[in-house]
Amino acid sequence: MVLKIAQLGQPVLRQVAAEVPLEEIPTPAFQQFIDEMIDTLTQAKGAGLAGPQVFASRRIFLAGVLPPPAEDEPRGVEVFINPKITPLSAERSLSWEGCLSFVELLVLVPRYKRVRIDYLDRHGQPAALELEGFPARVVQHEHDHLEGILTLDRAPSTRYIIKASEIDAAMEELEGPLSQRRATMSATERSTVVGVFAEHAQAERAVHDLLAAGFTKEQIGFVGPHPSGHEDAARPGEASGLGALVGGYAGTAAGGVLGGILGSILSVAIPGLGLAVVTGVVGMMLAGAYVGGITGALIGMGIPEHEAHLYHREVQAGRALVTVKADGRYSEALAILADAGARDVTRQAEQPSLVSSER
Repeated sequence: MVLKIAQLGQPVLRQVAAEVPLEEIPTPAFQQFIDEMIDTLTQAKGAGLAGPQVFASRRIFLAGVLPPPAEDEPRGVEVFINPKITPLSAERSLSWEGCLSFVELLVLVPRYKRVRIDYLDRHGQPAALELEGFPARVVQHEHDHLEGILTLDRAPSTRYIIKASEIDAAMEELEGPLSQRRATMSATERSTVVGVFAEHAQAERAVHDLLAAGFTKEQIGFVGPHPSGHEDAARPGEASGLGALVGGYAGTAAGGVLGGILGSILSVAIPGLGLAVVTGVVGMMLAGAYVGGITGALIGMGIPEHEAHLYHREVQAGRALVTVKADGRYSEALAILADAGARDVTRQAEQPSLVSSER
């Protein structure tokens, strides 16, 4: 028998599912329920199906994650009862996912690349699998259903929730505005990802998660206010401070030269005015050194100069920036920054891959 699939808006999709008692698993009624879930998944042609999706708030799901019996055949379906998922690394990736509970939508979701799942099989026997890539994504998607979590809750922003029928247009929109600009960008600029954080602690977490994921200290940059309120460009150990030093000294030198020239001219042309002008220019010089230091640090992290000035305003507003020279790991860096709470993440690299977990 094919079961009815709960659609978005049904309260059961937002409930935390109850564990299945061990003694219930071998009963004819529960085994029949498993068979009906398999029939439902087969008819729907999905990659996975969770208990709450068929109006049963129980900790059980199916997922097509087993090696296929033959090269041209689909993956085998496993039954996961009372599962527990453990990430095997901090590496994450972004991909589009569909869901049988709202087939008209696709959502861009960050997931761990490698996980271990411990569970009971359909006979109540303990089992475990280590999964990577698409199978790992499927079990994480289904496990979320058991917690009352939907892909909509995982999207980095509402921009990444789209109609499935419009995927081509959405991908073009994400990629199109960047394609012309990338033609004139350096390789360093192409691979740089920037996250803007409203809270200092969120930025610190992002740096920690990036390091845990294998990004090096040389790849990660931090610009923002210390808890004491003093701004700090490119903190040691998190990015190179060379850009800050060069920018600062350049601003100081430029201000000093300009002040000296104007002061000399005006002290001759208009007696008494030279000192006032020099004093004003010195003030401008110090401001230029400060702005040059922050902006220089951002440029040193791979951010184009015209954008570095814009990001400097974010720092002045009390926000923190974390930059990542992603070097081919753009989607993963974007996901980590988004997970840490970035309110905005620039996209300067390749588009995410298209993966639909339940379609």
